[in-house]
Amino acid sequence: MRDTIPVPSEEQRERLRQTFDSAAERYDRVRPDYPEALFDDLITLTGLTPGDRLLEVGCATGKATRPLAGT
Repeated sequence: MRDTIPVPSEEQRERLRQTFDSAAERYDRVRPDYPEALFDDLITLTGLTPGDRLLEVGCATGKATRPLAGT
């Protein structure tokens, strides 16, 4: 028999969402940015050029995505 996990109510889901948003904002604010040289090396090693498409996969706040996107 498999154990099941109860589905949270809408109110519980909203509270969890707000908790996550708050934690993500704090994480983004205090975590240092990656050094610019890291992205320079990444671009050199991969041969990326302006206009190329890439997929950056990460479970965080976008600290790597923003420099890769050039924003």
